[in-house]
Amino acid sequence: MVLQEARDSVTSLVCIGAEVIAGSVDGRVRTYDLRMGRCFVDVLGEPVTSLTATVQGDSVLVSTSDSVLRLMDRANGKCLQSYEDKGLVNSTYRIRSTLMANDGIVLGGSEDGRVYAWDVLSGQVAGRLDHYVAEDLAGMRSSRKVVSAVAARKKGDQWASASGDGTVVVWS
Repeated sequence: MVLQEARDSVTSLVCIGAEVIAGSVDGRVRTYDLRMGRCFVDVLGEPVTSLTATVQGDSVLVSTSDSVLRLMDRANGKCLQSYEDKGLVNSTYRIRSTLMANDGIVLGGSEDGRVYAWDVLSGQVAGRLDHYVAEDLAGMRSSRKVVSAVAARKKGDQWASASGDGTVVVWS
């Protein structure tokens, strides 16, 4: 089976049961129901840089290149909550975001060298953290590289951030 509806690069994939969810640079999130042979399309209008499903699989966190993360309801395509901050920048690079703490916290990297955290329900910023390289920990210099990815244990408090300078920082 070849799924060819995307009009530009597919940047992210999530598989939930018999469904494949694809995020594309064409600004669309497509849900392919493989059992029924159907495709559902949600138009976001901005290039999609990341997709992460909730633990229940009923919603998807979508990051786009307009520096906004959105929690989208899979049943009707409605935006349940959006996550923004004046310092968050995601306009040039593909930056991956994630959910953690049993879907209670949204984490997103940024081109400003930070990781941003939001409360899922309120959408309020819960924290802004600098992504440090090893030299930073010794107090030698500061890194302002793009934080290109964050990943987390869904039900735990451990997570990691990765930067364009080649470093990975594990947090807990």
